[in-house]
Amino acid sequence: MGDYRLTQLGTSEFEHMSQSLLAALIGASNVKVYGVGRDGGRELTTDAVFEIEEGLQWSGYTVAQAKFRARPGSADANATWLRSQIRAELQDWISPIANRHPKPDNLLFISNVPLSAVPGHGLDAVEDVFGDFADRLPLKAYAVWHYDHVCRLLDSYPGVRAAYAGLLTSGDVLTELRQVLLGEVINIGEVLHRHAAKELVAEQWVRLGESGSRAHEKLQIGQVGVDLQALAAVGDTDPASRPIQVLEHMIIAGNGVLRPSIYEGPEPHRVLVGGPGQGKTTVGQLLCQIYRANLVSDLDSIGPQAAGVVTTLRQHLAASGLPIPINKRWPLRLDLSGYADVLGGNPATSVLRHLASQISDRGADTITAGQLKTWLSSWPWLLVLDGFDEVVAPQVREAMIDRIADFFIDAASVDADLMVIATTRPQGYSAEFSPDQYQHLHLMPLTSGQAEAFARKLADVRLGDDPDAHANVLARIGEAARDPLTARLMVTPLQVTIMSLLLEGRARVPQDRYTLFADYYRTIYGREVAKNTATARLLERHRRTVDQLHEKVGLRLQIQAESSGKADAALPNREVQTLARQILDKEDHPVEEAQRLAEQIAAAATTRLVLLVAKHADDVGFDVRSLQELMAARALTTGPDGGIMERLRAIALSAHWRNTFLLAAGRLATDRRHLVDAILVLLEDLDTSSYLTMYLHPAAGLALDLLDDKFAAPSPRVEMKLVRKAVEVLQSPPIVGFLDASDILQRAALTGSALLGPFIADVAKTSLAADPPQRITAAIMMRRWARGTGALAALGRQRTAGDFAEFGSDQAAVIRAHYLTRSVAPRVKGMPGQPRRGGAAANTGANRCHQTVAGYFRTGSEDVAVSAIFDLEDGRAWDDILQTFDGIAVTSVGSKPMPAIKQPRYHRATLARALNRPAVANHLAQRLLALDPDDWAVASTVADIIKNVLQSRPAGGALGS
Repeated sequence: MGDYRLTQLGTSEFEHMSQSLLAALIGASNVKVYGVGRDGGRELTTDAVFEIEEGLQWSGYTVAQAKFRARPGSADANATWLRSQIRAELQDWISPIANRHPKPDNLLFISNVPLSAVPGHGLDAVEDVFGDFADRLPLKAYAVWHYDHVCRLLDSYPGVRAAYAGLLTSGDVLTELRQVLLGEVINIGEVLHRHAAKELVAEQWVRLGESGSRAHEKLQIGQVGVDLQALAAVGDTDPASRPIQVLEHMIIAGNGVLRPSIYEGPEPHRVLVGGPGQGKTTVGQLLCQIYRANLVSDLDSIGPQAAGVVTTLRQHLAASGLPIPINKRWPLRLDLSGYADVLGGNPATSVLRHLASQISDRGADTITAGQLKTWLSSWPWLLVLDGFDEVVAPQVREAMIDRIADFFIDAASVDADLMVIATTRPQGYSAEFSPDQYQHLHLMPLTSGQAEAFARKLADVRLGDDPDAHANVLARIGEAARDPLTARLMVTPLQVTIMSLLLEGRARVPQDRYTLFADYYRTIYGREVAKNTATARLLERHRRTVDQLHEKVGLRLQIQAESSGKADAALPNREVQTLARQILDKEDHPVEEAQRLAEQIAAAATTRLVLLVAKHADDVGFDVRSLQELMAARALTTGPDGGIMERLRAIALSAHWRNTFLLAAGRLATDRRHLVDAILVLLEDLDTSSYLTMYLHPAAGLALDLLDDKFAAPSPRVEMKLVRKAVEVLQSPPIVGFLDASDILQRAALTGSALLGPFIADVAKTSLAADPPQRITAAIMMRRWARGTGALAALGRQRTAGDFAEFGSDQAAVIRAHYLTRSVAPRVKGMPGQPRRGGAAANTGANRCHQTVAGYFRTGSEDVAVSAIFDLEDGRAWDDILQTFDGIAVTSVGSKPMPAIKQPRYHRATLARALNRPAVANHLAQRLLALDPDDWAVASTVADIIKNVLQSRPAGGALGS
């Protein structure tokens, strides 16, 4: 008999497994299973005739109930506990207050506790309790299944055993695979176990950890990785929602069995949304490492390097208080930029095929996509999809979403126990990972206390052998955290890491984000020069050349990322050499000397050249994307003022270039202060370039980001101008990302000049009094504010109701159906009360809703109207828009009824081509303005689509490289 760790299941999963065992014994079609919650003393019932054990048949109405003890004790203690549990249930069956009906003919109790087989003790003592109720609850039969009986059933039903393999396995997975799995999957599991050990070693380092350190050591993620706080998008507008500890939350969510045939909770998948340097990738990396370490206990079987990583991780978990995963998920981190490059060459490459190729490349064994699918059916998975924001090319982005959707179909076809975590920046993200399928977690800025705690962790590792330096850095960090001007530069882990490094050699820190990153580059450069190496001497003699090379490489990589097949930010060594040679030639170096120096510089970059590092065998790039963007920003802000402003205009509305724009603006505010007003004028120009931009106010989003980046601070004048532009989001439909806007406005009101809060409040109150969609936007923003502190929070609590009752039942229904995330709803098929999707009935009788979005943009005489406005090419472009909108179904909601839309799918490339025609874009803006106010959900959907199309337009072609 197998020895299964039933205590690892927990109450819920033990109940589910008990139900699965009975369904296997009796037949799934013959049983009724009860879900989570009050069950009236029932986990499962049946009226079938079945053999409960060999030679013993039960008939009539049978009720089964599970009894789980988290910490089983001695045999006598277990018997006493189970006897009391059963007694309480029997008492309820006879109690008129409990009123349980119908009464059972047979009762079965299933427990995880071991019981003694000694006559008169253990099982006998437990079963004696039934005799006490024989006259009041006459039963035909009863039984108690304890630990040994459950283990025998798991031996007999391998399908059930395999479904719970990740929870039933304890200790070293490799040694127990043969106990819980069967056939070929054991061999696959052994190969993938070895792969996990290799990934432990390969993924152990923190990015940015090795450059410029005092002893040139790397930092293990297990030493410095921290949990971060996030707000769930579910309840985004709920004042009662509270921050979530991301790692703890994900580990707990992953502890259950998530097979669709078993799981009935909220959607288990997550999207982690965070800005540059907020730690998205590090969280995914650390989570995978935690799960890998949890897969092994026999450290001798994985080699000394992997064993050392496991030991460090376990010490980190113990010190940090993070829970150890119960379900032993097999973790994989998929770098989406690398996958995007594969899709650029072959858009049909499946997720499983790509993963199989990556795994095979790292070992002696070849794994196929089919074998991975077999493993997916047999073992629980954690899949981290890292860096969706780095997939810029629209065609590749759409192909990737399609391939991920295909992967979920594959997973569902094998009833996979799967948890997926995706990461992305908010810029350019349009909920491609459906809120119906993924819960969205928005990373929060670090508080001063959290920043200091993280800095202390860094100092403990980097300066643990130098008490004086350790104390000095922490004192300087504390001083910076208390200064409002520098505290705002300590809100992400990356910023704190850079700040800590800078304060190892200086007493004061920069007061703007651009200077923080630029000083980091200068510090690293100085430390590299201080080394006694040939590269150090090269850096010392040719600083200007190396600076320009960094800038040109950063800009070229940013431009390349917009192209299909170039998302992975790396430049071939030969191109680096060519760029170096071009720089040297402009300085009139002799030909032979220029060639020699270019070769030396390119060769140095294959190991490390300040911030340039080897990415693969024959190319280089930056460790951290923000540093690439820093160098691109420097490249854009070099030269005459006019050229600089033209380049900034070209990238201003691009999501891909947003962080580069902010860093560039920061440099200008520091080095060319006279261009600050030119940037403010640019914001106004962007919103008046067409009727469509006048409707969408796209520059409001840029103003918000500049405001949050403290552009040109401290300047109340600039701050107010940015706020005046930023509050235009309150005049727009509620589109994806506008809750981030509400947070930025609230932070500005709390930390900015005294005039900002009242001004924002007045605009919000005006919008709340307007027609939808402005009113809807203002109301949802105010509910978001109500969770915080300050005047805007008080306004939110005063002016809004928790259930949007102030709008009436119809509008409230639209808000819930169209906007609020549904991933908290249980995954129960045929849930009552859900709105119907489109269909013939959606546009009949008194129903004013159209079946698709296109219906709101057609007129009764569409052909005549189009021919009067458009030429032939414009007419075709307008038809493309209508055809795209015809693919977006409308939900009829409320008694009025009114339209709501969930998860629109569309092809950006088609819309981008159509919107390049000015007459078509202007006509679309006019149709948006003509929509009925009650059709705000349609306006919101279309505005979001168009905004994302505009933000995804390639901008690099106007920049050169």
